[in-house]
Amino acid sequence: VSFTRFGILLNYVLHTGNKNDFSKHAAKLETYLTKYKDKILINTYCGYFFKLAKFHFITGDYSEALRVINQLFASRHLKYSPFIEPYVRMLNILIHSELGNTKLLNYLISSTSKYLKSRNKLYKTESTVLNYLKKSSQLKNSSPENKTKLLKEFHKTLCKLKKTEFERNAFHYIDYAKWIEKKL
Repeated sequence: VSFTRFGILLNYVLHTGNKNDFSKHAAKLETYLTKYKDKILINTYCGYFFKLAKFHFITGDYSEALRVINQLFASRHLKYSPFIEPYVRMLNILIHSELGNTKLLNYLISSTSKYLKSRNKLYKTESTVLNYLKKSSQLKNSSPENKTKLLKEFHKTLCKLKKTEFERNAFHYIDYAKWIEKKL
């Protein structure tokens, strides 16, 4: 099986959300990436690991998504793929949010915000997501009505951003609107 076949399968699954088509191939792809790590382009390596983490996130296997994304951070190749690093960091925050790691989440939000600002990558979408997660972590012990209201406002804002010409690209990497729709 080649990277091209894995890529086609993975893109199909990420687009359709049908995890049964790829679950059996995920472990093979990870083994393949590890085996050929020094023989493939760093952007290919990072891109596939990001997609694998995104696959596990979309399918609700957050602990596996965290394991994969931590493996990508540990490889230290991520800094050589500056186009994808902001999205990897954002996905990492979303994973920790789903796992309920609020103490770590507060640190990740501030450090990612500083990182994105320093790289001039803190766009309106990322800023909106980070602000929502910060508010959400503060409302941890709040009533379900307040949480639902915040979620609906956030979803409405994301839908507007998704239609904006300059913000649209962020949704190709991580579809925040779909993530929130699942929560609603």
